[in-house]
Amino acid sequence: MNSVESTQFLSTDGKTCIPIFFQAWWLDAVAPGSWGEVVIEKGGKIHARLPYVLQRKHGLTLLTMPPLTQTFDPWLSWPQTRGGIQKEAYCHGKRCVILRNKTEWVELVEAGWNVVVGVDPDRIAAALAERRVARDDRALYCKGNAAKIVVRKLVKEGWHKAPR
Repeated sequence: MNSVESTQFLSTDGKTCIPIFFQAWWLDAVAPGSWGEVVIEKGGKIHARLPYVLQRKHGLTLLTMPPLTQTFDPWLSWPQTRGGIQKEAYCHGKRCVILRNKTEWVELVEAGWNVVVGVDPDRIAAALAERRVARDDRALYCKGNAAKIVVRKLVKEGWHKAPR
């Protein structure tokens, strides 16, 4: 497998942001010859990447976490102005404290999932200490099966690559 060029890992603001655990040299060091990846690329830039490590154990092929690797999950490049983290927290059933003066996702604030506090330390502390119960209605954006749908589509369209 060809390793991903660092210039392809660009955030939406054009700055390189390669997580260490996604770099080919790291994966080669901790999982030599047993890692692969699913990559979504457009216009010469990577928009999403899911590395994986295959391990044979008891006659089964398993997807595993590489040794010495703190995080190993999908990497997505999305515009920071679209509230990706705010919506992601909501889809995982977590509240989000927004360190801005406004949000485009007012429905999440109205439903009690998110709270806008700006950069005032007292408001941040109060929001973190608050045990507000959000309305348990996660049908605004997600049903919890997006990853399964994405993986099926990627495999169906041949986006997967063989392990190294």
